[in-house]
Amino acid sequence: MADWIASDTFAVIVGISERKARSALERVFSGKSTSWRGASLIVREVPSRGGRSGMRYQVRVDSLPVDIRSRFEELSKEPCGLISHSLKAQREREDWFHVIKPLIELDDPLQRSVARAALIDEIAAKEHRIDGQTIKVTVRTIRRKLEAYRKNGLSGLSKDKRNDAGKSRVIVTRLWDQAVPFDDETKEAVAEEFLRYMRRLVAGPAQTSNAQDLASYKLQGLTTARAFDPGSEELKRICQVPRYMIEREKQFKQIHLYNHDRKAYDDAKPRIRRTRKGLLPMDIIVADIHPVDILCRRADGSTATPRAIAWLDVATNRIWITLVLLEKGEGIRNVDVIDSFREMVSEWGLPRKLYMDNGSEYNWADFVDDGLKLVLPNGSRITYEYGTRKVSNIVRAKPYNAAAKPIEGIFAVLEKNFFSLITGWIGGDRMKKKTANVGREPTPYPGSFEELKRDIADVLRWYDIKPQTGEFKGISPSELWTRAVAEGWQRVDVDERVLLLAFSEEKPRKVRQGAIRCNGWYWTAPELRRYQGDMVSVRIPKYHHWTKLPVYDEKGELLCFAEPDTQYDFMDPLGAIEAAQRSREHKQGLDELSRKTPKLNMLQEVRKRIAAAPPVPLPAPSGRIGGSEKAEELVALLSEPEDMRHAREQRKLIEKNENFLKLTRTFRRSGTRG
Repeated sequence: MADWIASDTFAVIVGISERKARSALERVFSGKSTSWRGASLIVREVPSRGGRSGMRYQVRVDSLPVDIRSRFEELSKEPCGLISHSLKAQREREDWFHVIKPLIELDDPLQRSVARAALIDEIAAKEHRIDGQTIKVTVRTIRRKLEAYRKNGLSGLSKDKRNDAGKSRVIVTRLWDQAVPFDDETKEAVAEEFLRYMRRLVAGPAQTSNAQDLASYKLQGLTTARAFDPGSEELKRICQVPRYMIEREKQFKQIHLYNHDRKAYDDAKPRIRRTRKGLLPMDIIVADIHPVDILCRRADGSTATPRAIAWLDVATNRIWITLVLLEKGEGIRNVDVIDSFREMVSEWGLPRKLYMDNGSEYNWADFVDDGLKLVLPNGSRITYEYGTRKVSNIVRAKPYNAAAKPIEGIFAVLEKNFFSLITGWIGGDRMKKKTANVGREPTPYPGSFEELKRDIADVLRWYDIKPQTGEFKGISPSELWTRAVAEGWQRVDVDERVLLLAFSEEKPRKVRQGAIRCNGWYWTAPELRRYQGDMVSVRIPKYHHWTKLPVYDEKGELLCFAEPDTQYDFMDPLGAIEAAQRSREHKQGLDELSRKTPKLNMLQEVRKRIAAAPPVPLPAPSGRIGGSEKAEELVALLSEPEDMRHAREQRKLIEKNENFLKLTRTFRRSGTRG
């Protein structure tokens, strides 16, 4: 619900004319009246189309009387669908409200009068600006919008947000969802059981390809168990599980690592880091970078002219300058420009557009563009949100077109009429050796660089209050600024932390032992140590240094704010205490994953898979290849049973003994020895 409402909406809720409503808010805003109907209203003035000087009044809802606030809440209640809070939907509601506002203000209880019909025809005959487009609306559309407003208030004037916005529209896989004839309840039941099974597979020892095969087989079983069997080949096709589904659950692999490889798990646990060394001790703004023709000394005694990072407000000719004294060979850095931009914004507020020159030295403009996305076209303040459409607020001047850049002329005036009052001014040409040192080297500014910055600030203040000629007709920049404030102009403030976020970028980082490495250092947090995934995204500043880094998980949700990891002395007992705490935190994250997965017997699942596989057929022989007689005899001996082989060997032994005895007798008869 809106925090602030405009005077026209206030008139409708209260039941008075818009003129009376505007008059009442004006009296409160100007201090002429301290209350309205017994309530102390809080009123502000904001930029708007139309109105006095492009401004209009708004009143804060929580300052309204109780009965008026209740009526507003009733008119603004959300319809049955989800109301969209996008900028596009808000603009659509506001545009349609301006179209039907004359009908709302028409006092017509029966809603059937001739005047009402004539007013609808009159509205339909005109062109209207709806969501950035000029269109004509039909009588039927006007009646429909008016009825929606009467039923649901302002929220009825835009399309409802999808009920399933941000949710996955695929239940298991797109192919499976389209192929099976189940209702959504059955599909959800299959998806839930299948997801638990798949996570347990990932948490087991199976490799990705094996888990993919088992998961596909499981999905086939879950499908046929619900009386749907399109045939073996078709079932395999529609139940094929893509590899990415297995990899999406890879964090459950940590369970297997803990249960089966405690050494690897211990190696991956978050740890502290110790060291043996002892510890001791930043409506159109024109931007430009311009040299200041004042010679001053660096810390080492060498001389140089400082650079001015300047921001000119076109409407008032006020100028903001940040002086930078560069070392020899250096140039203006992006961080210098961003810091100057932040200083200007903290004092003046956030600009809507930046107008600047071309060239490589203005590459930083793309980063400043991120900051300008914090401002809406009507000047309201919003919170910076990444992922929004990139719309450039940077306007580039044509090359070599100094007349298009008013800041060039301002600098010429500053140099000649203001900076020339400061000792060390060299008039833009060091070789001409200005009056004080004819024929000799110019005299540098006698004080320090900080003193020079104070002197520059003093002459700029004089410039600010000095009347200007030309189109400003004798009015000073300061007086123009004061008049705008008195007429109700308000600056747009922005939280400096949010502005710093605009100058950061998102980068992936690998989680190792509960920490991530950024900018040469380790960063950690309790949520990061409980995290079981291996990759996160971190918002890293482009040019500054943060004490905390926003960390997002693999789904893009904010996980934590990581801080620099602490190093402990080698023998510090606090290190052991911290190490134990980090180990407990990592185990807590693992326990959370375990509670989401059922128990699974992997060997039993493999046996199920094997049992379901068809038997391998044995082919009939096409012929037989034999061998020689000797080979056949050898084959017969190789295939001879053990008992037959033993009997055959015994017979051979007996036969051998008998032959030996016969031979012995023969020798004895012949009288031969030995």
